[in-house]
Amino acid sequence: MALFVNNLADVLSMKAKYDEATQLYQRSMKINIERLGPEHPEVSENLNSLGVIAKKRGFYDEALQYYLKAVD
Repeated sequence: MALFVNNLADVLSMKAKYDEATQLYQRSMKINIERLGPEHPEVSENLNSLGVIAKKRGFYDEALQYYLKAVD
């Protein structure tokens, strides 16, 4: 389920529908955390995707925080 939600978020992100994509990446991350735990690489991928969207929107400090959490 998380993969499907993440893929849909990818499509929305490519269409510059950043609000909707952000919500879906967050939903995917929540599913992954519950299913796999907070340290799983798929959670890092979700955080990275959220960072990419924040960067595209010009929210550089927010993007940095997502990127740092992704590699932590």
